Amino acid sequence: MDRTLILPLLLWTSCKTDPPMDATAIQAAADLAEEREQAVIDSVRTATITTYLDSLSATLPVQPTPLADLYERACEGVYLILSMNTFGEISQGTGFLINANGLLVTNYHVIEDMMQGAVVYAEGKYVEIDQVIRQDSLNDWAIIRVMPGLPPGMVLPLAREMPRIGEACFAIGNPLGLVQTLSTGVVSGYRGEKQLIQTTAEITHGSSGGPLFNQKGEVFGITSSGVGEANLNFAVNIRQVQFDDLIEPPVSGLVPYTDHPLKTRIRQSLEAYYAALLAGDIQPLANCYAPSVRRHYEEYVLSAQEAALADRETRWSRQVVPVAYKPEWERLILDPLEDGVTIRLPVIFTSIRGSDEGTREEERLYRLELDKEYKIRRVELIE
Repeated sequence: MDRTLILPLLLWTSCKTDPPMDATAIQAAADLAEEREQAVIDSVRTATITTYLDSLSATLPVQPTPLADLYERACEGVYLILSMNTFGEISQGTGFLINANGLLVTNYHVIEDMMQGAVVYAEGKYVEIDQVIRQDSLNDWAIIRVMPGLPPGMVLPLAREMPRIGEACFAIGNPLGLVQTLSTGVVSGYRGEKQLIQTTAEITHGSSGGPLFNQKGEVFGITSSGVGEANLNFAVNIRQVQFDDLIEPPVSGLVPYTDHPLKTRIRQSLEAYYAALLAGDIQPLANCYAPSVRRHYEEYVLSAQEAALADRETRWSRQVVPVAYKPEWERLILDPLEDGVTIRLPVIFTSIRGSDEGTREEERLYRLELDKEYKIRRVELIE
């Protein structure tokens, strides 16, 4: 090809450009670039402000929960305790719930020499104290278990750290029987290697054994005594109490008592019931029932003797004749009622047939309903 033709062609190619953009497209591109730049600026500004506010809030004191709110929650776990000694003398104190299965903490001197006791949960309503689980007469604390029937209450949280001297605190007790009385004060000091807590929160007769709370509503002491008019009040340090292995997770609905003591009134009633039922003795069997039983025939009110006779005939109407029984106490399940308790209890019977030479074992599941006096008023064979 002629060089005179190639050179103008190359020059034309190298000078070629895109067609010019119109004004609308140029403005749209500029607006998009500005929006992107503004978004970056806003993001940086937001992050900076957030970081600043976080650092600022970290330096501000935590706002405490109002005392009225703390009291409303905490008082649902504080109860009046009545204790009677061998002379029939009744003393009163306070206890608080640490376990949904019926464990309460109080002072040792509240239950000292107690022959019979009760935990009052409402006016005229109470449950009996089953047993003292642990006690320490020197440090003045005790853990008690109540009989079934205590309505669900507030399990009070325990403090992990002790408050400093000068910090506010409050107590809930039953001074002179005035239930769930609130008193406030501050931590005045610690005595005896922090075994005792001194406080200005007033503690009077009847408040012994109640909880002493920090500003978070956590229990850090067991109110014990007050001295004179010098505003000297003392509480047992909650760390003195040995109950770590007793704090079980709350149980909803049915409450199994796997370690229920052998000599409780419930077991005594059931032992008497099964022994009489097995022997076929009408009078001992009748003594297991409440004075008036209406269960076999709705249109009649049966006497205890008639109910016992009907129960024996109904229960042993099969050909199998039990000759021994073994209640499975570790599988006992208690369901509290308003005026008593329902029990589900498997029982293994050793039985014989008239034509059999040997014996055999059979498990049956019973549901028994007891009144507040722990007398049996209904028996039902579930399986």
